[in-house]
Formats: sequence, structure tokens, C-alpha cells
Amino acid sequence: MTLKYQLTAEEFAQLDEAKQALYVLQGEVYQLQVDGIPQEDVSGLKRQRDELLAEKKAMPAAGRVRAHQTADRLLPLIRFQNYAVRRHAQICVHFCSSSRR
Repeated sequence: MTLKYQLTAEEFAQLDEAKQALYVLQGEVYQLQVDGIPQEDVSGLKRQRDELLAEKKAMPAAGRVRAHQTADRLLPLIRFQNYAVRRHAQICVHFCSSSRR
């Protein structure tokens, strides 16, 4: 019979005392105590993951700010363009009506 690395409380309760002695409670699960398993340092990976998640969360907010800044810069140009189009139309109407006379 093979031993599972992690057991739920229900699975642990079904073991005999000799096998229960091989497990230790880790959080909400029972974990098999094993010597010689190399424990890799994953703190650098976790730190990088947290940095990337923070960047991901910050990007949409920064994008919204950039969009507002762009709109604020473009709005006067759009207003001027609308004014120029209207004025051009008025001039065309004036010259078209004066040339018919």
C-alpha cells in the first residue's frame, strides 16, 4: 500500500495509529513527514509573481489616466476643427449664393 502525501481529516481518521504517526497537521490537511526531500527556495518566484500582479492591477488605472490626458489634449483641436468646418460651410454658402446673382 502506498502512502498519500496529503490527507483530509476524514482520511487521516481512518488510518491506524502507526500510520497516523507519520503525518503532521499542516493547516487543514495532514502532510506526510518525509526526510530528504529537497525544499526549493521559491521566495524569488513568489516576489516576482507579486510584482507582476501589482503591475497588472496598476496598468488599467494608468491607461485610464492616459486616456483622459489624451482626450483633454484633443478636445480643443476637435472643437477648432468643428468650428472650421462650420465656418467653411458658411463661406461656401455665401460665395455660392453671391455667384448666382
